Amino acid sequence: YFSEVTNSIVTPSYAELLYLSDEACFVFEKLNKKDYIELTNDKIQELNFKQQFIDKYLENADRLSTKKLDMVVELAGSDVNIVVQTLVNQLTELFKVQGPSLPASCKYLLDNLDLCVCVKSGASGYYQLFGLLRDLPSCENLRWSFDLMIQSTKKGACSDLKA
Repeated sequence: YFSEVTNSIVTPSYAELLYLSDEACFVFEKLNKKDYIELTNDKIQELNFKQQFIDKYLENADRLSTKKLDMVVELAGSDVNIVVQTLVNQLTELFKVQGPSLPASCKYLLDNLDLCVCVKSGASGYYQLFGLLRDLPSCENLRWSFDLMIQSTKKGACSDLKA
């Protein structure tokens, strides 16, 4: 049945793709089966709707379970810059309203994304991100952001970077 529903979507619609995503995540959370998540992610990519879906989906990131955030990481794949730029935009707005604070969902995503891809591509979002993280008030958050930056540049895939 799920494959039929997935195949019936022929034009990008956030509402329909959100429905698929929610159903797929429900099955994953209850049965630990990723088949439906893979079908959903394949459909989103087939429709060239990855960026739009991730942007909209992460608008409520604080309400998403870690399994749903994992789905975003998986959907992004090597297009990590999409998620990073979305987080930069959200944090910029959040910092204007509430001052520098880091939502748990943002921290979770950053801990689980391969930021090395951003480093290798020279994506400006990576540098904007760490510019924002630099303003976090607590030593614990600063230490975390420093460790995150070190990890993203030390990974084996980044070994070909020049200092």
